[in-house]
Order: sequence, then C-alpha cells, then structure tokens
Amino acid sequence: MVVFDCPGQHAMVRPKSFVLACADGNAALVKLAWSTWAPGLASAKGTLVQNDCTPYCAAGHFHRYPALVVLWGSKAVGSGEHAYTKLTLILTGARPGYYDSVHHKWVYAPVTQTFPLVTSSSTGA
Repeated sequence: MVVFDCPGQHAMVRPKSFVLACADGNAALVKLAWSTWAPGLASAKGTLVQNDCTPYCAAGHFHRYPALVVLWGSKAVGSGEHAYTKLTLILTGARPGYYDSVHHKWVYAPVTQTFPLVTSSSTGA
C-alpha cells in the first residue's frame, strides 16, 4: 500500500510528513509515527500543522495540534500497487478555530474529519 499527498508526487510508504493543503501548503501532518500499515488500513500518531491565515494566509501563523491519522480504502494504481483513498484525522487536543463574522462567534474544527486522497501520480492512473 502507498499514499500520495499531492498530484504529481511519488508514492510514499509510512511517510514522516504529509501535505493536506496541496495548493498553498497551509496544512500538513508532521512527525508521523505509524503503528499500522496494512492493506486497506494504516494508522499513525502525529501533529497537524495549520496556518491560521490571520489576518491573511501570507501573514498568518502556523499552529500545532496533536492528531491521530487513519488511512483507509484502497484503489489499484499502476503495476499491481494499491493506494489508500481516504484519510480520517482525529484531533486529540486543542482544535483550530476561526471567528465566524456572520454569526459573531468562535467556531472550532470538528474532532474528526475525513478527506478523499489523491490516488495516483501525475499520470492520472
């Protein structure tokens, strides 16, 4: 099993870091310590590093949040290799927040979030 973090990247096995926001690099998982890496399921403990984009992303500050990471699902990519298709992020401590100016209150990221993953390199396979 392999994982791709952004389109055009190489297949990775048990990566130490993983980009979540490919377009701007404002969110990534770092210091990943994998406890499981098996067909259909992988799990790790690590840190979410996310830009608060305040007052805007270029001038924002990066914050760290403890997290558990689960990769799951499977899709064939290339010569008999399979890639994980989903990432579930579980925030185990503080969570990123932002001010909702419409409702005039602070809102925090959910404890658990699931994202689709890129399943091939730049070939589009």
